[in-house]
Amino acid sequence: MCGLAGLILGPRRRTAKRLASLAAIFKAALRMCEERGEDASGVALLSLDGAFLFKRPVPAGRLLDLSGCEKLLAGLNSRSTALLGHARKATVGDPLNNANNHPIVAGPIVGAHNGTIENADKLAMAWGLPRTAEVDSEIFFRTAEMAIFDDKLDARALRKRLRRFKGEMASVFASMAEPDKTYLVKGGKPLAARYNPELDAVVFASRRGYLPEDWEDLPLPPMTMATIDRRRLDRIAYDRI
Repeated sequence: MCGLAGLILGPRRRTAKRLASLAAIFKAALRMCEERGEDASGVALLSLDGAFLFKRPVPAGRLLDLSGCEKLLAGLNSRSTALLGHARKATVGDPLNNANNHPIVAGPIVGAHNGTIENADKLAMAWGLPRTAEVDSEIFFRTAEMAIFDDKLDARALRKRLRRFKGEMASVFASMAEPDKTYLVKGGKPLAARYNPELDAVVFASRRGYLPEDWEDLPLPPMTMATIDRRRLDRIAYDRI
């Protein structure tokens, strides 16, 4: 069991005060995720300028107090597209090897995962996937990387491959080749999201109770991949997996 938390930002300009309040919402959700895993944690700041990560083998509450994480979050600005956070309960893969901790990078894909891919080794061999970590979670993101053609994610091809996965999961990821889009995958593990039209932002986490109560609920049906384009946060595309 691991915890996911994150924020997707619409493309409006924001004051430093508003950015700080959004960062506080993200940090509060990630701190609450700590109850789902204390072995490691990490944060990815995604922007039109690239992806910036900070992860360590420490609980989320401690990570957020480290200067490196504070510096990363201070970089939240009007070119930022999303924040991804993860609190890890280690199963496969030593947390002291930071490659096993999340968020995970696979080519242009950056993401975080909760769950177990029971046939990860078989899929990696069958599809010739490269591996730089011990965790089965990496196979999800390597599979997403395989679905990129001409800098665009072929979501249909990805969904077709995901149907080969055995186990329960929830994942969130983005391709830095298409930084305006974030994907939420709910496949048997909990994941909830809420939307605030005034702030032009979506917040998500492993439990609804980690989210602000005064934001609007967004449906995330089981066995669904939601494509969220930050340019139109009020229009989410849902596809079965």
